[in-house]
Amino acid sequence: MERSLLAFFIIFLSFSASSCSAYFSGDVNPVEDLAVAPVGGARVYIVTVTWHKGLNTKQSAIETLTSVLGSEEAAQKALVYVYDYVFPGFAAKLTPSEAFKLEKQPGILQVIPDTTYHLMWMY
Repeated sequence: MERSLLAFFIIFLSFSASSCSAYFSGDVNPVEDLAVAPVGGARVYIVTVTWHKGLNTKQSAIETLTSVLGSEEAAQKALVYVYDYVFPGFAAKLTPSEAFKLEKQPGILQVIPDTTYHLMWMY
């Protein structure tokens, strides 16, 4: 029993060590940014704002996007999701230059690219 437990422990450590060495050598990238688009292309950005409770958050997001994109139709197309429970803000599909312009608007706290993180399983 003790030998089988010791063998299991040694095998476990060897797999863990190889996974860690691959991670730290850069062969494995646990963070994958799926929002990356071709140069000049649009990607999804998460926008945090300073809206107050009681506002129509979807309409406020469209108005904010319209000020950068130029038309309400373009703003409605770009709007992906409106956040109003955990934090005030929205997700929108924008080019990097549009995101930069949006970040300079009054009431905008932060504009960050949407990123997907994957768990790294080690067993």
